[in-house]
Amino acid sequence: MVESRASFATSCQNPAAVVVEYAEVPGALCVRVMASGRVHSLGLACRPAEVGRELAELHALFEDYPSAEIRREMRARLATLYDWLIAPLSGWLPSASPLVILPSEALAGVPFAALFDRREERFLLEDRLVVLVTALQMTGAPPTIGSLWPVDDECTSRLFAGFHDRLERGDPPDVALREAQLYLADSGDPELASPGTWAAFALSGESFPWGTEFFKSAPAGLSTSERRWSWSSRQRRLP
Repeated sequence: MVESRASFATSCQNPAAVVVEYAEVPGALCVRVMASGRVHSLGLACRPAEVGRELAELHALFEDYPSAEIRREMRARLATLYDWLIAPLSGWLPSASPLVILPSEALAGVPFAALFDRREERFLLEDRLVVLVTALQMTGAPPTIGSLWPVDDECTSRLFAGFHDRLERGDPPDVALREAQLYLADSGDPELASPGTWAAFALSGESFPWGTEFFKSAPAGLSTSERRWSWSSRQRRLP
């Protein structure tokens, strides 16, 4: 996971982030992508029930010790989710542009940052900032970090130590969280480097460079004010 941190920090200040909104229709998933001032729509081949089954298997793997066999199975399932949810949009996603993702109810537990591109052998977070937008984002709530599933307290402490270190260096919260996650992913420790540890955490609240005005200016097709979220109660308010 080698890249220029400075160049990435510059790119995430780019107001031309890509908004990806997933929605459910009876028995199917569709997606809208707002990029470069245009909106693209697409029906996805996967069904909500299929995603739900894949997520259940993935979350079960996160509960096990990440042996080499478990890690291979995690990557395989994360790659399947990438193929279903991200790969079909690749033609609309400019290189290194931040992704602002509004998941549908069926996708609320998807660790988008950890979705795995099997061709490039890279997690999505390695190439771009990934932000999950919750209802809190629309109400001006203070920024919080929430976990999408339970994580060991010691591993959580390690991530937050790295996160606060990056904040003290002057990184904005979204970049600080990404850096802390990449640090754990690169650590070489099987448990810390497992996506089941670092990908559990997501930032919500009014803390991003583009601010809520970014969403207010979105075309009417992006129903940000009407979202419904499944969000863990394990949240920490930032200082």
